[in-house]
Amino acid sequence: MRRRFTRLALGASLAVGSLGVLGMFGLPAAHATGPGGCAAQTSNGAVAAGTLTDSSPPTAPAPAPAPTGTCSATLSTSPTSYGGWAGGDSVSWSISGTGIAANDLSGQPCVTSGTGPVTGGGYGCLLPGASFTVTIG
Repeated sequence: MRRRFTRLALGASLAVGSLGVLGMFGLPAAHATGPGGCAAQTSNGAVAAGTLTDSSPPTAPAPAPAPTGTCSATLSTSPTSYGGWAGGDSVSWSISGTGIAANDLSGQPCVTSGTGPVTGGGYGCLLPGASFTVTIG
């Protein structure tokens, strides 16, 4: 009798566990499509701005355009499509546009211009749907 209950309990545990695994794989998955944004570059430095996920679906690779001191981009409006910027330029750099937050998601200020390294452009400085232009040099 005891052995029967043990086997029954083991069988029930395996059945419930299997249903849990099937339920987990049946849930909708997040569909991050890749990086989005732009990079401005001159001989004095470079600043890249954008997001690592939730951009438009990727297209076939193409030759990279020649680097310029100005670039523009628009982030996806997906609620998880936050972005930021990084890099620096020894002459000057700035980022302007719509959807630029005052503070990133960790509460640090979003610095939108300067000389030298970027000191504040963390994750969350670019809001979902942000449309921005990066200018350096």
